Amino acid sequence: MDREFKEFKRRYGEDKSVLDWIAYEEEEKRKKETKIQLRIDNLSSRFEKELNSKMIDDKYPCDNVLDYCDNLEDLEDLDG
Repeated sequence: MDREFKEFKRRYGEDKSVLDWIAYEEEEKRKKETKIQLRIDNLSSRFEKELNSKMIDDKYPCDNVLDYCDNLEDLEDLDG
């Protein structure tokens, strides 16, 4: 922790306090979590679109993606 604080002071100025460093670390953590959540949302959306197109291609009528995914074996075809 001391090494990280020293690096922070070196990068952003010797006048920075521990409170500045804590605020910086919290902001970086929040940015990282937001980026991860956006990636999760993007992948989920792409996966749902792929499943929906698969249902149309295979002519499996169903009301939603979950009806199509009752059996995990149905998902194996998406990999190839």
